[in-house]
Amino acid sequence: HRKTTFVKQTLWYTSLDGGLGFFAPIEENVFRRLMGVYNKMIVSMPQVAGLNPLEYRMRASEKMNRSRRNTVLDGDVLYRFLGLEEGLQSGIASQLGTEARKVRKDLVSTYYSVLDPLW
Repeated sequence: HRKTTFVKQTLWYTSLDGGLGFFAPIEENVFRRLMGVYNKMIVSMPQVAGLNPLEYRMRASEKMNRSRRNTVLDGDVLYRFLGLEEGLQSGIASQLGTEARKVRKDLVSTYYSVLDPLW
């Protein structure tokens, strides 16, 4: 079997309130695992100012097309996983049929794969 390699591209953006963010492609198995964690974090963790991250970040036009919301993960929500107690991390991961170690590895490797070319 020949492994296919992809050239990763990252789209960086700035927001009007001074935020900096990026869009980056990730492998499908990593996406599925992180999407599960993302959904668990939205439901089980208190959100900043009680805002629903899914609705808060959508423009009015996107609210009509709900299918797009399952293609982008919010790093602000996901990276909160790293700050949780290890027992809570394990609980969330086990509900998804995976290990907390794998989720942590996915988050850290995704972060550094985007930032590594900048250093």
